[in-house]
Amino acid sequence: KPVPSKDEIGELATNFEKMRHSIKKYTDALTGKEKELQQINDELIANDRAKEEFISMVSHELRTPLVPIKLYSEMLLRPGIIGVLNKKQKKAVDTINKNMLKQEQLVEDILDVFKLDMGTLHLAKQEIEIFNLVKDIVTDLKTFTIEKQIEITYEISTQSMKTIFCDRRRIEQVFVNLIKNSIDF
Repeated sequence: KPVPSKDEIGELATNFEKMRHSIKKYTDALTGKEKELQQINDELIANDRAKEEFISMVSHELRTPLVPIKLYSEMLLRPGIIGVLNKKQKKAVDTINKNMLKQEQLVEDILDVFKLDMGTLHLAKQEIEIFNLVKDIVTDLKTFTIEKQIEITYEISTQSMKTIFCDRRRIEQVFVNLIKNSIDF
């Protein structure tokens, strides 16, 4: 092989220096971008922590007043504890109790949405009989449907599939919400 001339060596050295300079420039730019990404990531982690703390604080603050309301309304509904209520009083305490339970469920729903958003919602899946699931949902909604003067009927054909693998509480929640919304609206 022929030996390169001084000019060729000089040109190769210049090209090499340009490439080295370009690589350093791109490496510095990448390092800067990496630092920016790390800062953004740190901010996102801090925001998630703040959101988690906020949701935890809000859920605690929303639950705290519900505890005595629940306890006192349950005590009032048991005749032997505080005394016997007349029909009008019992109806009022029942209304308080039902609304307290709704409020309690709303707090749980807020936490569920947060858990879903954070990817920490765990489902308790199990094999559930479809017929019993629907029957229980309709039974649970009886007082609501009686209040609204509506009758719910259902027909279930479980010839091909008698059970489903699901989180019973979540599926019940979906059906109850759908049925209540369809009745209300």
